[in-house]
Amino acid sequence: MRKFFVSLMLAFTILFVNADLSFAREFDFEWQFACGDVFEAVNDSGTRYEISAPSSNAITVLSQNGGNLEVRFETIGDFYIVAHLPNGQKYFYHLMVGGQENHPIIEQRIEDGNENFAQEILTLVNRERNRLGIAPLHLSQDLMFSAAIRSKEIERRYSHTRPDGSDCFTVLKSIKHTAGENIAAGQETAQDVMNAWMNSQGHRANILNPAFNELGVGYHFKYGSKHGYYWVQIFRG
Repeated sequence: MRKFFVSLMLAFTILFVNADLSFAREFDFEWQFACGDVFEAVNDSGTRYEISAPSSNAITVLSQNGGNLEVRFETIGDFYIVAHLPNGQKYFYHLMVGGQENHPIIEQRIEDGNENFAQEILTLVNRERNRLGIAPLHLSQDLMFSAAIRSKEIERRYSHTRPDGSDCFTVLKSIKHTAGENIAAGQETAQDVMNAWMNSQGHRANILNPAFNELGVGYHFKYGSKHGYYWVQIFRG
């Protein structure tokens, strides 16, 4: 199997208080639009949409009737839409809006194995915490949503700063009291990335921080990219 350069970043932790808003993710597509373009989604009747935009006036909902959604982008930036289908399925759209004219294209989809990796990493994290008598973490759906976004962002910019220049924690819909982020790149398995994090003082501190009680795990693979494999842990307490 092809090997990739392994890279780690210093763990990042912040103290904050904010409001709560939950999102869910099942499938992830990246679309690229120009400012002023219209996005149309049509699904089964009764589909419910949740929209996250860079600002309150960044998007105009032209129509939302049953399973139909039509919106216009008023500003550039990253937009996220979650479609809740009547059968329980959830679809997550990542819409990248730029300033130049282009046509919408599907770039890629998050691997279905992301949830399996999250469960595996959660088990490994709680094993380490249990050894020291620290309360276990549990997976949070909105943190999973945020970590999925960040795992794709660190392929573009490997940093705790997001590609748009903002702080990594701006991806969160809620920072209750404290939050932390671990990122890594190049490790092919959950065990490999956990070994790397546990052998790094800053990352280990986040994993064993008793102030945290929630975890989100993001995994992204892109063949031919600099590191191939990209991992994110987001902690919250």
